[in-house]
Amino acid sequence: MNLHSRFPLSVHARLGSASLVIAALLFCLLASAMNVQAQQPGWSATGSLATKRNFGHTATLLANGKVLVVGGWGETLGRSNAELYDPATGQWSATGSLKTTRVNHIAVRLANGTVLVAGGWKVQVHGAEISAEIYNPNSGTWSAAASLNVARSGATATLLADGKVLVTGGDTAGGGYGGGLALNTAELYDPATGAWSPAGTMNSPRGEGHATTLLPSGRVLVFGGSSSVGSPLRSAELYDPATGNWAATGDLITARALLTATLLHNGKVLVAGGGLPDDCDGVDKAELYDPATGQWSATGSLTAPRGSHTTTLLPNGRLLVAGGFSACNKANSAEIYDPTTGVWSLTGSLSTARYAHTATLLLNGSVLAAGGFSEDGRNNSAELYDPGLEIPLLTLNSTSYCIGDSWSLMVAGSAQSASVQLLGVSNGASWTIARWGVTDQDGSFSANGTMGGGTEGTHTLSVEISDIRSNAFSFAVSKCRP
Repeated sequence: MNLHSRFPLSVHARLGSASLVIAALLFCLLASAMNVQAQQPGWSATGSLATKRNFGHTATLLANGKVLVVGGWGETLGRSNAELYDPATGQWSATGSLKTTRVNHIAVRLANGTVLVAGGWKVQVHGAEISAEIYNPNSGTWSAAASLNVARSGATATLLADGKVLVTGGDTAGGGYGGGLALNTAELYDPATGAWSPAGTMNSPRGEGHATTLLPSGRVLVFGGSSSVGSPLRSAELYDPATGNWAATGDLITARALLTATLLHNGKVLVAGGGLPDDCDGVDKAELYDPATGQWSATGSLTAPRGSHTTTLLPNGRLLVAGGFSACNKANSAEIYDPTTGVWSLTGSLSTARYAHTATLLLNGSVLAAGGFSEDGRNNSAELYDPGLEIPLLTLNSTSYCIGDSWSLMVAGSAQSASVQLLGVSNGASWTIARWGVTDQDGSFSANGTMGGGTEGTHTLSVEISDIRSNAFSFAVSKCRP
């Protein structure tokens, strides 16, 4: 098989002695982040946030496996500080503060490993923020970025296959559903130029609480959310980065805001729960979007109504739903969705009932839940969900390559003598190599090679071994040299 046509790395058969040293070093460096022994599923306490954050904060997984938590509403009218969670120690540490206080902003890790933060709610004047800034994990500092074209709070952000960021909708006032004008505009951030440009007009204005999902085709599905009068929406539409056009697609069965959306391994999008804070109630209905037909279909209902909850796709393809609100109560229950049966089942309960929290899948396959509204109204607690799986950990020796550079890839913490399926997205095109190799007796797999011409662009790789999917590793390739 000629891998050059599908896989951006020119694969050598197995590692030589020099590359084995590199792989061994990678293994040692990342061993503390690996879950090498499968445990019983359940939640356990971990270190508490230094700052109470009950809503409007963001959590971003960094390339080094740490989690960056930014902004939000706590004991004051919004926060400008940020902190890092280290899975190796279970502790939080302060990092550089934002230049601007932010609540309900967007945060996206770019292909080069930096984090773009933009927009949000200007609490003091009850208006939306227009500024943006960049976090550098290497220095722990923030720098100003070009401002959005439109001030917006409660927008969504999607990292596209070409490395650009699509920002959609949001509210002109922020701080409440129906509190300002819901926006129908969208814009693109280009990391190469540092500039924003218009990305057309959506068919429907969508305020806070709408959802976006990057489909395998490279298009973006945008749906639900709140209207300017605070009503939840049923409509859905598609953005095509190749043309810059928006097109309507099938409507949701149930109108929702504060919903969650997850791209499943089978390519369909699962939408679960939803609600509006003013109604103080949640939705227990779930449905699936099929990109092949553009239509939604009902699937099994949640065990409990939920709004402002979190969903996390686990490495085995199942979905974890945690917390949320319903009937004016905060939930501590959690449940698992099985795409093969369409059925939800309860799993271990959160230690702390919470909603409007964040949930982040760590490199070791566990899920970090942080902050959110709790019984005391101000929450700095965090906890971990262990799905009880042995997770393959995929690493590359860099996140940025020039043509001609050497690369080394390693997979560790997997089943022994098992077939390795390689999954990738290269410049918007999804591809799969079903039998790329076989793991060794210690459950590891490795390969190396040289970046060849014609591989310029942005790529994301993951592997699937014994029906368990690894983390996704993103990197960029450029010519670099004249």
